[in-house]
Amino acid sequence: MKKTELASTLAKFQRRYINNPNLFVREILGATPDDWQADVLDMVAGAGKYKEQKRRISCVSGHGV
Repeated sequence: MKKTELASTLAKFQRRYINNPNLFVREILGATPDDWQADVLDMVAGAGKYKEQKRRISCVSGHGV
């Protein structure tokens, strides 16, 4: 594969998944996230829209609950 073809393929890949991590998890990793995981992935995707500000995402976790 030529460099230009590779760059084009990678650009298409990036455009498809850059703002949709849920789609990446399903199609590339072959996994189905739990509802709470899907929510966190959506938050991560949304955080990229605020380039001028740093965004932090946190979630509560329980052990043995």
